[in-house]
Amino acid sequence: MPRLELRFTQAADSDYNEIDFHSALNWGTDHAVAFTDELLAIIDNLRDFPESGSAHPEFGRGVRLVPFKGLLILYRPYDTLVRILRIVSDRQDLESLIIPVDEP
Repeated sequence: MPRLELRFTQAADSDYNEIDFHSALNWGTDHAVAFTDELLAIIDNLRDFPESGSAHPEFGRGVRLVPFKGLLILYRPYDTLVRILRIVSDRQDLESLIIPVDEP
């Protein structure tokens, strides 16, 4: 099976940029780079193992979740791609979380 394409929603892209910025601000550049590299490796792994996260239909049809060091990666696998929906703190009120509209 070929690797699936990977796409970030605008919200997930914004989440990632905020995580990157605050990591550098709080931990310094070297630690922030290592942290975001590891985060991106976890996300990239979803291209090969799209069903690895736990199912969370309460966030929408097909939505899955992978935890990573205090973050939750919400995503939806499709036939040819994995769409990263949000990357949020595990302390966030998930009921108030806005998940992007269901579209590949």
